[in-house]
Amino acid sequence: MNYKQKLALLFAIWIVLLSIAFILSRPKPVVCLNAFTDWETIQKRGYIRAGILQNTTDYYIENGTIKGFHYDLMELFGKDFNLKVQYSVFPALWDNFCALMTDEIDVLAMDLNSESLQNTFFLNISLHWAVNKQNTSLYEVLDDWLDSLTNTRFYPILLAKYYSPTSKNRRTMKRYQQKIEDNAISFHYDDLIKKHAENAGLDWLFVAAIIYQESGFNAKATGKGGSFGLMQIMPKTATYMGMKNLYCAENQILYGCKYIKKLKERYAEKGVDSTDLYKFVLAAYNAGTCRIDDARLLAEKKGYNPNTWHDVEKMLLKLSDRQYIKKIPLNCGYYNGKFTKKYVSKVWETYLHYQNIAE
Repeated sequence: MNYKQKLALLFAIWIVLLSIAFILSRPKPVVCLNAFTDWETIQKRGYIRAGILQNTTDYYIENGTIKGFHYDLMELFGKDFNLKVQYSVFPALWDNFCALMTDEIDVLAMDLNSESLQNTFFLNISLHWAVNKQNTSLYEVLDDWLDSLTNTRFYPILLAKYYSPTSKNRRTMKRYQQKIEDNAISFHYDDLIKKHAENAGLDWLFVAAIIYQESGFNAKATGKGGSFGLMQIMPKTATYMGMKNLYCAENQILYGCKYIKKLKERYAEKGVDSTDLYKFVLAAYNAGTCRIDDARLLAEKKGYNPNTWHDVEKMLLKLSDRQYIKKIPLNCGYYNGKFTKKYVSKVWETYLHYQNIAE
């Protein structure tokens, strides 16, 4: 075998090896099984799972506020049937179909106006939402609800809000188009939040969710008890943290992040479950550590786990029962915990939306 023949053989072997490596490196196709959760089960569990497209019409962020045509519709559906809505954003359209067929989600809240999908999915007559073809109970509820909605006065208003170029919503979109398209959380403070959250070892999206709930990204906001700024820090907390220049937006974020870090470290040291740590931080940020410690104490006395939010949340509500806490030596005593429960729920929901969109 001469030199050229050897070279040709080596080249052929090299090509074969490259082909094998390419085949082995390719992702395995996802097999979409046919599974679903029926309407009765969805009602019993209390939430519905929706796949939604992230874009500047269906599901997006405008200065911290979650907006979108199909998002608003899903929220209205949840409200009408007393259900929470869990949203999922997938990288490709096929991933949405696969998630639907594997029972990862219950409905695709998006415009799927394609006859080719009729063989696999039910497409809603009104807005082309899709559910698993076998899930007739959910299909009938959604189809009836959407049909009824399109005949209300509210529906044209919603259409105008997201599609009319003269609507306030679209004018704001035009003004801040680049920021919205870039999935900016706030119009002015993202870089500062990222900087100080990272320095404090925090998820900046979590900090942003707190700021949105506290002030709506308004650095001049004031509240009850003298709370101020983006993070609505109380004067007593500002003094405790050694905060200077209270009305500087960056300082508000800086010291807010420092305080959140302290809360996180406090409950981590107490052994709080890592999956619930941020919820304990939210509760303490809203109600103060004293009241959360009281709820943890009640949980221990009741035989519950004081380091999981599910158990402590229940005991937080018990702090408003004077007869229940009368004989228990607590640090702070009576407290209406339903406000903190609602606060944690709202901030956590916003945090999940920010993760969906910004990441």
